[in-house]
Amino acid sequence: MPNKYDQFGKPNFFPQVEVKVPMDEFENAIRKIGITTACEWFGHTKDSAFVEQTINHFEWRARQEGN
Repeated sequence: MPNKYDQFGKPNFFPQVEVKVPMDEFENAIRKIGITTACEWFGHTKDSAFVEQTINHFEWRARQEGN
């Protein structure tokens, strides 16, 4: 059974958002390569609190966008 990091951290798991501000482009780039991969690139381990917080943020943002 996949854990939260494997399940929600996959590339394109979260749909792209409409770009309204420059930071949306950054978020879309993270969504494209996957949260786990992006966080690992910045030096965080796959199962770190930072990755979990980031996944939680993207879950919240997806709900706000109606996804």
